[in-house]
Amino acid sequence: AGELVETSGGIAVGDPCAKVGISFYPGAKVEPAAYVPLASKLADEGYYCVIEKMPFNLAFFGIDAASSARAEAPGVQEWWLAGHSLGGVAAAQYASSHENDVRGVIFLASYSAVDLSGTDMDCLTVYGEADGVINRAALADNARNLPASARTVVIEGGNHAGFGDYGAQKGDGSPSLSADEQQQRTASLISDLIGR
Repeated sequence: AGELVETSGGIAVGDPCAKVGISFYPGAKVEPAAYVPLASKLADEGYYCVIEKMPFNLAFFGIDAASSARAEAPGVQEWWLAGHSLGGVAAAQYASSHENDVRGVIFLASYSAVDLSGTDMDCLTVYGEADGVINRAALADNARNLPASARTVVIEGGNHAGFGDYGAQKGDGSPSLSADEQQQRTASLISDLIGR
């Protein structure tokens, strides 16, 4: 997966000269290191991943984090954003004001609270069937904020915490597959989206 490089702004995994980069916004109160297993799987697929370090571990205080990731890897030709839970909401906010810099947004157990429906971004929403944390009403309600081409995939047996490696989360459902399996499926879905 390439070496892991810790910078002041985040944890970078993979080749900084890869064609495609993914700036990853962690969920609220989750350490960036929790997403290294998923980022490593994406790096194995040939992507350069930067898991952003957020002030107070809250992406809302670091919405522009992707700008520094982009500046630090000028060899990357195409940038995507991905975010878990509240990190996805913050990533969408960044995307809405950087439409020409971002190819698409991947929402992991998340949604866009800003209107991206008029953009030509590729958007993918992935959540676990056993997710007990995500607000499903908000998920359904905010689907209209995504372009018509957006896809949603439910990972059978997956849950909210399974996208990262930070242990069980209060209120979450019990998964019937391992976090590693959930992350592998997620990496494959993301790779299918970016590669098409």
